[in-house]
Amino acid sequence: MKKKILIICFSYLHKDPRVLRQVQWLRDKYEVSTVGFSPTGLENGTFFQINPEDTDILLPPAMLEKREILFHRGLPTPLRKLISIFILLLQKIRQFFNLKTEFEILQEARYFYTYWTERRSKILQLFSDQQYKVVIANDINTLPIAIKYREKYKAKILLDSHEYHPLEFDESHKDWVEIYKPLTNFLCHFYIPKINAMTTVCQGIADEFEKNFKVKPSIITNATQFYDLKPQDVCENKIRLIHHGICSPMRHIDLMIKAMSFLDDRFYLDFILIANDADAKKYLETLKQMAQGNIKITFLAPISTNEIANYINQYDMGIYLLLPTNFNNLLALPNKFFEFIQARLGIAIATSPEMARIVNEYDLGIVSDDFTPQSLAKKLNELTTEKVMYYKNQSHKYAYELSAEKNKEICLEIIDNLLK
Repeated sequence: MKKKILIICFSYLHKDPRVLRQVQWLRDKYEVSTVGFSPTGLENGTFFQINPEDTDILLPPAMLEKREILFHRGLPTPLRKLISIFILLLQKIRQFFNLKTEFEILQEARYFYTYWTERRSKILQLFSDQQYKVVIANDINTLPIAIKYREKYKAKILLDSHEYHPLEFDESHKDWVEIYKPLTNFLCHFYIPKINAMTTVCQGIADEFEKNFKVKPSIITNATQFYDLKPQDVCENKIRLIHHGICSPMRHIDLMIKAMSFLDDRFYLDFILIANDADAKKYLETLKQMAQGNIKITFLAPISTNEIANYINQYDMGIYLLLPTNFNNLLALPNKFFEFIQARLGIAIATSPEMARIVNEYDLGIVSDDFTPQSLAKKLNELTTEKVMYYKNQSHKYAYELSAEKNKEICLEIIDNLLK
C-alpha cells in the first residue's frame, strides 16, 4: 500500500502550476490528496474542497501599544536608579531564559485570534480523520493547519514557500503594513521552527529565510516540465513578442505596452492575460484602451497551463518587464520564464537578478540596463534576425537542463528522507 501525502494550498489547484507539479511528481510513488479551491484533476487520493472565503482572516482587535515602564519617574533619584536597575535586570533574565513579556503574550494571543477563525478550524476537520505521513504546506498561510494536524498524527511537515512571506507586498499597502505583515511575521517566527523541511523558488529567497529564520531551504524552481519542441524560424521583418500570465496592476504590465512606442516596425506584441477578479478585469480594460489603435498589439484569450508552451512556440521572444516594487518582485523567477524556455523562445527581461542570472549564464536573450521601457526597447532594437534565432536555439539547447526534471529528483529525495 502506498504511503499517504497531503498537499494544502489556498488556491485554485488546477491553475496552480507549482502544486500541479507536486502532485505529478509524487502520485506514482505515493497516494496524494489535496486541499484547495479546486482539484488538480491528478489526485490519486482524496480532494478536500474549501472556498476562498474559508481562508479570510478575522479582523483583529485594535493593535496593542507597547508602553514603557514610567511609574518611577517622579521618585527620588537614588530610588529611581535602583528601580531602573531592577527593571533592567528583569529584562535581562527574561531574555536569558527566553521568557515572554505580558505585551508579547497579549500580541501572540491577538495573532492566534486573527488566524484561527471558525472557518479555518473547519478546514482542519475536513481531513482530521485521515492519517498522512507527510503534509506539504504551500506558503505560510497554510502552515498552522499542517502543524495543528501533526499534533494528532505525528506527520512530517514540508513547507514550500512560493515567495518570501514577510515582504510579500510593498510598504504602500496600508492593510498589509498594519494587519497582514505583523501577522505574517508572527506566523513565520512561530511556525517555521516547527517544520521538518523547507523548499522555495530561488537562491535569493532561500538566503533571506536562512538569514532571518535560521532555516536552510532546498531550491525547487518554478521550472515547467520538459516539452519536446523545436524553435520556429524567425521572419526577416517581423519579430513576434509574447507575454502571458496574471493580469494585475501590481505587475505594471502597461510598461510593456509603453515599450512598443520605442520599438522599430519589426516588433509585434501579443498578450495572453488572466483576469481573476474585478480589479484585474478593470486593469485589463485599461491595458486594452492604452493599446487601442496600435495594430501591433493584440490581446488573446487565456489558455490552460499545460497548453502554454505548445501554443507560444510560434513566437520569437518572451518579454517580461517586472518592476522591483517589493522584495519578491525583485527576486522573481516565475513560471512564465521557464515556459518561454520550453517554448524555445529568446528572452527579453529587465534587470531582475534571478532571471538575469539564468539568461546570462545560458545566453538565452537580452537583459536591459534598468527597469524602464526605453531601456528594454533599446536592447530589442539592436537585435538582428540571426541573433533572435540564436537565442531560440540556446533555449532549445538547454530546455531539458532548465526543465522540471531535476526539481522532481530533489522533491522525491526530500520526501524519501522525511519518511525514513
